[in-house]
Amino acid sequence: MARRFVIGIGGIQEIVGERIKGYLDSHGSWWHWINNFWLFVTDEEDITTESLRDYLSGLASDVRTIVFEFDQEIAWSGAGPREPGNDMFEWVHQTWSAED
Repeated sequence: MARRFVIGIGGIQEIVGERIKGYLDSHGSWWHWINNFWLFVTDEEDITTESLRDYLSGLASDVRTIVFEFDQEIAWSGAGPREPGNDMFEWVHQTWSAED
């Protein structure tokens, strides 16, 4: 069953962002079109809000982070690019909103 997380993080440098991408890639799928804000989907049961918080807070001494987990029944809307090949919401429709 897909689990959906929303991650907000501040106090990081670009290289740390690359480490976050690698970590999330190894555990699921992610969306990151807005600075310091990530959507993350995984099937792994050992991934929790606490384990994500612990990983993120260990990246740098001044990290500020918050992690939420949401079920599938979450409403959302947004504004941004929607051109083919540059659609800000393609991942959200195909992965985040996908039926389990």
